[in-house]
Amino acid sequence: MIFRIYVPNFGYSLIEAVIAMIGLLIILIFAVNIIYQEDKELGRLFKKGSIITCLIIFGIIYGIRALFETLGLLSPIFRRFNNDQLFLAIMVTIYYPLHKPIIKKFGFSIITDEDNRKYSNFRKFFIIFIVVTWVVAAIFLTIPILNIQMNNPDIFNLGILWTFSVVCIDIFITLVINRTLPNEQRIAKPILRKSMFVASLFAFGIWCLQLLIFELYMNRWLGFKLIEQDIRVSIIVISGLYIIFFFNSLKTRFLPEISEKSSKRV
Repeated sequence: MIFRIYVPNFGYSLIEAVIAMIGLLIILIFAVNIIYQEDKELGRLFKKGSIITCLIIFGIIYGIRALFETLGLLSPIFRRFNNDQLFLAIMVTIYYPLHKPIIKKFGFSIITDEDNRKYSNFRKFFIIFIVVTWVVAAIFLTIPILNIQMNNPDIFNLGILWTFSVVCIDIFITLVINRTLPNEQRIAKPILRKSMFVASLFAFGIWCLQLLIFELYMNRWLGFKLIEQDIRVSIIVISGLYIIFFFNSLKTRFLPEISEKSSKRV
C-alpha cells in the first residue's frame, strides 16, 4: 500500500499569488483606462495607487496561503479551502476598502461632479466584479465538497482556458480589422474597447456556464452526459457569441451614446 503524504508547497502558492495579483492589475488598468479615458492624469494617479494597493494585498494573500499550506498538515479542511478562486475573491474584496486611502496618497482627488460620476462608475463596476469572483469561488468550492472527480489534464479546466484563449484571439482580430479600415470607417478607441469588453464578457461567461452545467455537474456529478465538449465547436460558438454581442452593444448602446453626447455639445 502506498501512503500519500501531504507536503506544503510554498513555492507553488507564491506563483499562484503572483499570477492572481497580475490578473487583478490587468483588469483594474483596463477598467481605469475605459472610465478615465478623458482624464489621463487622474487615471494615471489611480493606476499608480492601484499598483501599490495590489502589492500590499499580494503580501497579505501570500501570508494567508502560506498559513493554509502549513495548517494543511493538521487538517484536510485547510487543503480543501486552499483554493485559487477563493483567494482571488478575497484579494478583490480587500482591494475595495483599501484602495481609496492609498490612491489619495498619490494625489487622486474628487473635485467636480464629473470626477464623482467617474469614480461612482468604477465603484459600481468593482462591486459587480466582487460578486462575480465570489460566485466563481463558490462554484469551484463545490468540486471538492461534492467529491467531483477531476482529471489531469481536465476537460473542464482546459475548456475554461481554451475559452479565454479564443476570446483573446477574437479581440486581437477585432483590433487588426479596425486598424485596416479607412480612417473615416474606423471605430473610435473608447467605443471599440467598451464593445470588446461587453462581447468578451458575455461570450466567455455563456460558454463557461454551459461547461459548468453540462460538463461539471451533469456529466461528472450526476453521470448524465448530454453534450460532448469539442474544441472545434467551442471556437465557432464562442466567436459567434462574441460577434453578436460586439455588434449589438456597438449599435444599440455605445454609438447612440456617443452621438447623444456630440449633439449635446453642439
